[in-house]
Amino acid sequence: MPSKPDGSSVCIKVGHHISGIWAPYPGDDPLSSGSRGAGVLVGPYSRACLETFSGETSESPYHVSYGGSSIRMRPLDILARENPPPPNSRVLVELSLPPGRGYATSAVASMAYALLVLWGKRGFHEAIAEAHSAEVRALTGLGDVSSITLGRMVNLRRTPGPPPRGVVDSYPVPRGVLVLSVSLGSMETRDMLALGMDVFRKYGEEALSRLERDPGFDRFLEEARWFSEKTGQLKPALKEQVRKLGRMCHGCIMGYYVKKTLLTIFVEKGWAPELPSLLPRAGLVGEFSSLHRLLETGVLL
Repeated sequence: MPSKPDGSSVCIKVGHHISGIWAPYPGDDPLSSGSRGAGVLVGPYSRACLETFSGETSESPYHVSYGGSSIRMRPLDILARENPPPPNSRVLVELSLPPGRGYATSAVASMAYALLVLWGKRGFHEAIAEAHSAEVRALTGLGDVSSITLGRMVNLRRTPGPPPRGVVDSYPVPRGVLVLSVSLGSMETRDMLALGMDVFRKYGEEALSRLERDPGFDRFLEEARWFSEKTGQLKPALKEQVRKLGRMCHGCIMGYYVKKTLLTIFVEKGWAPELPSLLPRAGLVGEFSSLHRLLETGVLL
């Protein structure tokens, strides 16, 4: 159960997930729908609290914010309508990473809401199932909930759906590896899928089958880059810019891929302080960039 530091709030922290490979499997039943895929669990954690008021309030059942700006999220509208919070309370979610950029922020917010509102009444797995269902129905995410719930560091979703239907394997990562992300724009999941669901499923399954035969960090990096090239997310010009960055840091880049418009680069820790200044020189000027550590767990109480 989430911790309760005082009489007015119960809080939880949820990590973020950046997918590298995915094969979508939507369907009529949200609990058996979703995607197979592979990605990385990264920080910083986002924080959410269930706050209780002393009297009646007309506030919305939830409030999501990033950098001081309020954000409306379709899956939370679904969750709040079907599973309202207790009387005189609401869920407050403060995102640590920007929405709509590939950091699975909708899954983070959905998980936080469902766990804070439903865990005590219906148990952990049912709360997570509700979060996954809302994500699938809103077409904001197809597998991030399972990856954040069950995965660690590099993870592979073997089956669609939330746990226990969803099965996730995890692989260790060498010490001293950080993830550098560069947001080159914004794209919703539904817009990405509109580009061609069959294309993502075809190349996703090819990459995942090779990863399953030869599991591990190096193979994940290889297959994620191949997948982002085949699906048109990694353009030749962007590939050359990353190569230029690699030459500047004398081979510090271990691997990279693109999810939607989010460039994700794996780098040696020793080069981390210098990379932000090198990005513009390589032509990699994005709306947002961040260094992330890989996480061992997706949920902190």
